[in-house]
Amino acid sequence: IESASANPTQIWSFILSQVWILGMAAMLVYALVSYLLLKHKVRISIPVRENIRRCEFIDSAFVLGFLEPKIYLPATLEKKQWEWVLKHEEAHIQRGDHWWKLLGFLIMILHWFNPLVWLAFILFCRDMEGACDERVIQELDEGDRRAYAASILNSSLTGHQRNICPL
Repeated sequence: IESASANPTQIWSFILSQVWILGMAAMLVYALVSYLLLKHKVRISIPVRENIRRCEFIDSAFVLGFLEPKIYLPATLEKKQWEWVLKHEEAHIQRGDHWWKLLGFLIMILHWFNPLVWLAFILFCRDMEGACDERVIQELDEGDRRAYAASILNSSLTGHQRNICPL
């Protein structure tokens, strides 16, 4: 019977849409689990100032939170590097990078199957870091620029990762 036959395009469309939805669900679960694990890791952090906290269980500084973002510093960070790291992380907050990164990740969730979107997200995160470095460097004199560059170089050589959580 002609009306009872299935169109192969409809079958494949249904299967691929289910795969797409499962991929989005997996990405959302990954983001949520990463965020909750990181929140659990920093729950025992020591307040330094209003939105700045130190934590023994992290290897690099980062901003966490959306409505009230906080800067988390590793306990192993030397005091002489605090000023540079804080300026960099405060630049992230001033620029609203925590919101932009969320938007970028939401776009990546929708287009998880597209490798160009993954590449764009990676480059987007690199550009955010570079923009914050540029903002800090513009405010510094020559000697401080050298110290800031040495601090960044030291951070990269010790294997610290800035992108802790996809959000």
